[in-house]
Amino acid sequence: MKKSDRTAYEAALHLLGYRAQSEQEMRTKLKRKGYGPNDIEETVVRLYRERYLDDEALAEEIFSLYQESLLYGDRYIQGKLRARGLMLEKHLSAEEETEKARQALRAKETIIPGFRENYRRAAGFLLRRGFSPSVVSLVLDETEDMEET
Repeated sequence: MKKSDRTAYEAALHLLGYRAQSEQEMRTKLKRKGYGPNDIEETVVRLYRERYLDDEALAEEIFSLYQESLLYGDRYIQGKLRARGLMLEKHLSAEEETEKARQALRAKETIIPGFRENYRRAAGFLLRRGFSPSVVSLVLDETEDMEET
């Protein structure tokens, strides 16, 4: 049962007023609001036609925002895209991800001095940020090598 007198299209425009939505998000939210499958389908088609929905451009934009952020690895970024129903064949390069892991670790150490010394804690931090286990191992091994010299 619909919660308001708005048409599905009006409800969709209202949702888009807050932030860009993927097709999956739009369908889910309209369904939750009580609109029927036909209304939802017509609305989605109209939104694509009027260029209010563009999953490819949205995926590119989200990837770029996280890529510019220095704190996240490729797994985290891809997970954020999947959570919004988006797919993108673009990935961070190994060099780019390794440098981001180094920067994330340096940033954390400015907040918590000596953070790198606790290998398990530092590894957990980087893994939660979406860095691959091989990158985490590489970056933390570099840290140990620096301490030995």
